[in-house]
Amino acid sequence: MAALPALDYICNEYSVRAFAATHSQTPPLLDYVPEGSFSYSLKGDAPAFGEAVIRFIRAHHIPNVILIARWQGYKAGQSPEFHSALTKTLSALQTSVANIWIMQEVPNFSWDVPRALARAALFKKDVEKLTLPLNSYFEQTANQEREFAQAATSNVIVLNPVKFLSKGEIIPSSENGFPIYRDVHHLTLHGAILIRPMFLPMFSSNQRIAIESGRTIPTERPEITVIPWGAKIPHGMLK
Repeated sequence: MAALPALDYICNEYSVRAFAATHSQTPPLLDYVPEGSFSYSLKGDAPAFGEAVIRFIRAHHIPNVILIARWQGYKAGQSPEFHSALTKTLSALQTSVANIWIMQEVPNFSWDVPRALARAALFKKDVEKLTLPLNSYFEQTANQEREFAQAATSNVIVLNPVKFLSKGEIIPSSENGFPIYRDVHHLTLHGAILIRPMFLPMFSSNQRIAIESGRTIPTERPEITVIPWGAKIPHGMLK
């Protein structure tokens, strides 16, 4: 899950311990079995995985949970099954979690970004022109945005990464010579760091001072504070 490096970076700065409960092609939802050609999905075992995550959250009194997935792959905002699963998941979390954060997915390109950048460099083309129109992102996420807007409450906060990845009316595929994507929709490490500020309210909400403020950050190590629940976790990331 490509957002994890950003969270890992902030957790280290705040001395916060975090857990990632993840599996490829398995959304962070209760009683939801992914349909379609998901080769790496838990499929019929997905509901049991979801229940195990909820039990872990309750047992460890985790106050912040982030739900992250490639939502359009699970028909967010289009499927009654998705809506029912999301509603049940949020209801279960709200009995024991102080704050729930739902991250909309990042912009999806229709072409492989590193390959396109390499070809542009090879043929001396302007890589700055390899962009995605901002309106394309709004079209991509219209259904999930409508779904999550209905779910948003005082303790269910929707995070939108696009303002950290866009410039004016476009979404660049690279910045200062560094690719922002490693394929069509997964962020590189550089891309993940760009969305790092999006997660800061989660940390400052617990009386921690925002990193950018330049003020003192508490040095004592707090309790477990956040569990990103979503897609595949790279080896060696959050524990």
